[in-house]
Order: sequence, then C-alpha cells, then structure tokens
Amino acid sequence: MKKITSRIKYYSFIIFPLLVFVTFFLLYNNKIISIDEAKMETIVSISASMVGVLITVITIFLAIPSKDPERFARLKNSLHYDIYMRNVIAGIILFLATVLLWFFNAPPYFPVSTFLSGISNSVIVTYYTFTLIKQL
Repeated sequence: MKKITSRIKYYSFIIFPLLVFVTFFLLYNNKIISIDEAKMETIVSISASMVGVLITVITIFLAIPSKDPERFARLKNSLHYDIYMRNVIAGIILFLATVLLWFFNAPPYFPVSTFLSGISNSVIVTYYTFTLIKQL
C-alpha cells in the first residue's frame, strides 16, 4: 500500500489534474454544471495571476538559504523535490493553457477545465511548500 501511495504522490502532477478534468467533463456533459461565458475573463485573469504566484513560489523556494548545505542537497536528491517542481511546472503550463485557450476563442469548456486542473496542482504545491520548508 505504501508503494502505491508513493507512486500516486510521484505522479500527482498528472493524476490529480486528470481526475479533475474527467470529473468536470462528466458533470458538464450530464448538464449538472453549466458555464457562464460572461465570467470567462475573470477565470483568465485569475489564471494569469496564478502563473505569477507559482513563478514567485518556485523562485522563493530556490532562494531559501539552508543552514546546512548537505541537508538541502539531500532534499534536492529526494523525490519530494521532484514532486514539488513537477507540480509547479504543470500548474504554470495549465494556467498558461487557460489564458491561451481563451485568447484563441476555444469553447468555454476547455479553459475552465484547464483552470480547474491548474487549481488542483496549486493545492499540491501549497501542501509541499509548507512540508518542504519545515524540512529545511
């Protein structure tokens, strides 16, 4: 069971956004959720802001001086560091995709689904930010 949990964590940058995407797809196709096209600009502006937030998070995390360089080197070599970086990069890509899909007038379903998937990565990044900073 522990091995399965570690694999889910390691591939969380794909698993959780995909889970959100599929859930949103099912809810949208069954007409349980509708999209208000008038609010798309708000979603896009939040996405653009989240790109900036995630870039700031990664910059601050990489700039944190460690009291023990060996400890930070061990952290960089651990899987937690990889999980963190992959989720940050996936979040940035998903939020940028939201902005680009809106810019090129894609149907509202696509920007909203990439936005929600990016939010799932942001939640994981927030968790790992606090977890990894405690270890430093």
